[in-house]
Formats: sequence, structure tokens, C-alpha cells
Amino acid sequence: MENSRLRATATCLEMLLVFAVALAVLSQFISPTPHVDEFFHVLAAKSLLNNGTLVINDGGEPYTRARAYTYAVAASYRLFGEGWASARLPSLLSGAILVSLVFAWLKCVAGRRAAWIGALLLGLAPDVIGFSSMVRFYLPHAMFVWLTLMGVYLLLTVKLSRGRMLLAGGLALGCLLMAAHLQTTTAIATLAVTIWVGTELVAWLMRCDREQRRQTVVWIVIILTGGVPLILLGLEFTGA
Repeated sequence: MENSRLRATATCLEMLLVFAVALAVLSQFISPTPHVDEFFHVLAAKSLLNNGTLVINDGGEPYTRARAYTYAVAASYRLFGEGWASARLPSLLSGAILVSLVFAWLKCVAGRRAAWIGALLLGLAPDVIGFSSMVRFYLPHAMFVWLTLMGVYLLLTVKLSRGRMLLAGGLALGCLLMAAHLQTTTAIATLAVTIWVGTELVAWLMRCDREQRRQTVVWIVIILTGGVPLILLGLEFTGA
């Protein structure tokens, strides 16, 4: 128990170090020239602070795409003042957090050397550098997708108490919903992880006894019967 606590503390300290290094490195690549797409969130955030709407031009339609990200930009404006540096802060922080999360996972499953190599490669990846310097939702989306996958990985590979299973499942579901709010391309990651979960479930069914198999199949049928219509209704209702 003591050793596991020491390892967890060491991992947390290394995560903080990786986060600080990633934040420092990524901040050096921020371009002073804004991209045209950045103005959508910038103007909507200013409108939100000034009059409580997301309208980006007089009499126009509100810009509601990934509105949670726009709210984050507005919060950054309120805390640090209006400017491109504060507008890009949510993406920059998301990029650094993503690098530290990947580091933590790699250290747990593959060791310290793999974790540092993985964090270095991800932190210097052109897409991560580019999107960390944009007032767009791409890096927060990647971060929430990764958190979802980490939650699913824990549920499938680690023996957890019922309370911790509910906590991990709830956090994974919350991150998945946030990722879906930011981008509908979350469906691609959802399909991929669903296939993986399905293969793990089939492998488990082949190992378990007949009674466990029967009960599991019954629950799968119940979940699919109720869940699939709810998902389709949700897609139709939201326009996704």
C-alpha cells in the first residue's frame, strides 16, 4: 500500500513537471497572426460578455457551435482581460493537459521511458502545436476524447470497487458528452472504442460459465433495446 502511494505521488509530480514543460514549449509557437476561424469564438465571447448573447454581427444568428468552448474563452477574457493571449489560453491549457495525461497513462502501462518519449513526441507534434495556438475547440475535444478512453480502459482492465466503477463510468460518460458537444466527429472515436469493448466482452463470454453468460446476454438485450432508440432520438432531437 505504501509503495503504491509513493508511485502514485511520483507520477503526479512527474505529470506536473510534464504539464509545465509542455505549457512552456507550446506557448513558444503561438502565432501573432490570427486565423480567420478564430474570430468566430472571439466575437461570440465578446458578445457574451457585453450583452449576454453569442451574436457575432448585428442582427445575425448566434454562433452556437461548441458553445461551451466560447464560454471558456469568455471566462478567460473576464479573468485576464481581452486579447489574443487570453483567448488562446483554453486551447493552450488543453494541449498541455493532454500531453501530461498521455504521459501518465504510458507510465502506468509501459514504463517511465515510454512515457517521456510519448510525451515528447506528442508535445512536438505539428497538429498539437498548431491547434494549441488557435482559438478553436480541437485540443479540448482531443483532451475529452482521451479522458473518455482512459475511463473505459480503467473499467475494462483494472479491478475496481463498485463505487470506483461508478465514478470512472460517470466521468467517462461526462467527458464523452462534452466531446460530442464540441465535435460530432466524436462518433468515430465512439465507434472505435465500442468495437474494442465488444471484442473484450465476447472474449469474456467465451471464458465465463453458462449462468453468467445467460445473465450477461439478457442485460445486453435490455440495454440495446432501451439504449439504441434513446441514442437515435437524441441524434434526431439535437440535429447531430
